[in-house]
Amino acid sequence: MKLLIALMAFFCLITYSNTAQATDWYYVSPDDKGNQLFIDNDSVQKSDKTATVMIKAQDSEGYHFIATEEFNHKKKTVKDQKVVLYNPQGYAEREDKVDGKDRPVVAGSPSEAVYNFLWPQQAKQGKK
Repeated sequence: MKLLIALMAFFCLITYSNTAQATDWYYVSPDDKGNQLFIDNDSVQKSDKTATVMIKAQDSEGYHFIATEEFNHKKKTVKDQKVVLYNPQGYAEREDKVDGKDRPVVAGSPSEAVYNFLWPQQAKQGKK
């Protein structure tokens, strides 16, 4: 009986720990290398001035990186806060060093697709 209770507790622990780590990935666009680009809707922290978001880029072999990036609305810039590469099995391979420097959001780039997702009104005004 103790074994049955222990197995049930273990099953519940596994089930609920996986759901706690679930993310809400939203497809944005492919990048210039053909990688699929997603943002985690649950990670978005946005104000009128800045937004921080987790972005995932996945290649055709299943390798992917997840980058936490901060966008500046007024300056139209982006900077990396954290970048981690994962293998197809989902294990972290390495964490890249980030320089923390602002880069311009370039027209037609994946970062512009994310910027326009974060501030859609800005994107509509730019098309007029």
